Amino acid sequence: MDLDFSGPSTHLILGISGVYPKEEKGIVPPEVFGMKYLSIIYYAGDSPFVGTVGDFTAPGNMNDAYWAYADTFISGANDRNILVILAPLYIGYNNAEGWMDKSASNSQATLTGYATWFCTRYAGYPNVMYVWGNDISTGDFASREAKIRAMAQACSTADPDALHLFHGRRSTTYSDYWRVSGEAWLDVRGVYGGLDGYSQSQSEYQASPTLPTFNFELFYENRPGSPDGTPLEMRQEHWLATLNGSLAGNLYGNECIWIFGVDNGFCAPFTDWRNALNDAGRLDMIHIKNLLETFEWWKLVPSYGTALLTSSRGGGTSNYVTLAKTSDNKTIIAYATPSKALTIITNQLASGAGPIGHHDWQWYDPSTGLKIGTGGTNAVNSAATVFSDPGSQTDAVLIITDHPTGVDANVY
Repeated sequence: MDLDFSGPSTHLILGISGVYPKEEKGIVPPEVFGMKYLSIIYYAGDSPFVGTVGDFTAPGNMNDAYWAYADTFISGANDRNILVILAPLYIGYNNAEGWMDKSASNSQATLTGYATWFCTRYAGYPNVMYVWGNDISTGDFASREAKIRAMAQACSTADPDALHLFHGRRSTTYSDYWRVSGEAWLDVRGVYGGLDGYSQSQSEYQASPTLPTFNFELFYENRPGSPDGTPLEMRQEHWLATLNGSLAGNLYGNECIWIFGVDNGFCAPFTDWRNALNDAGRLDMIHIKNLLETFEWWKLVPSYGTALLTSSRGGGTSNYVTLAKTSDNKTIIAYATPSKALTIITNQLASGAGPIGHHDWQWYDPSTGLKIGTGGTNAVNSAATVFSDPGSQTDAVLIITDHPTGVDANVY
């Protein structure tokens, strides 16, 4: 049967939501009411609102077609074991972006109701984490603090199993906004750093109350200007921040992927976002993950001062050393940029499964994840052990372990 029924509102008239065309050797329309249905609305882009844009009255002003599409995205990410960090209300930086103006014009009651509706909708998705603020300055935050808190508390009540963090402006942390302890809804300390993110990671890791520290945003790869987002700078900011305290994770960004094909000057030289998917800095993030997963990384405790490292840490992102030791005293990991000889007190390592009084060590190239040289086995004593420079590398990772077989990151 052919049904000549067209127009951008047919999905509303027929009550169609939550079904979408598939792209498989062309476009395959979904089947509804025994018909193959295709509408321009699939390609025109839905608004989150059915009425006034920016009126967050929920559910009355919420467009189900828009949110149904978001549901399929989040569900698909969950099927692929991908974390989705949701910003229920992206406020942004000044009135040029986000919902800065609407966060002021909507009442606290309206926004709280919206947060309850939003987080009730996504409760039960184990791959969802919520983020609040989103590039907001400390000045704009002051007049919106009560609303943000009310929304976050309502969301936490609606979806009690999900985690929450706060995202401010560059070079800010959780502590620059929430100065009073007792924000029970806030589970993770967010850092918005850059090449200086390792020092902010340390300050948040050591702050009270104790919460996991997450480097939510760093400088992006392909960033124009200085720093210009080279693969080395990507490794430096992520390795330094991780081992200095951001053990809950770091997010990688790429200017050319972020803009999704819009030549706004941030991607230099401009390229289609698909061409950036295999950029060297992104691939280096895989090496970070794989090297850390050779041992129980979640047990890492950053080491500051001279408790483990007695040689110089250096100064500044391009010349620095960070290191951490697992709480069970089985592994020490250090990152040095550039590579250099490190003097480390290793007698804190357990002798556990290995030969009593011995440890194994290996240098790795973080740009490939592969071994540098053959490593070795040293006797453990109270004196510091010198691990020689692996050979004029721009950066290098040293892993010291108490078990005799060492670690082998060459398996991937």
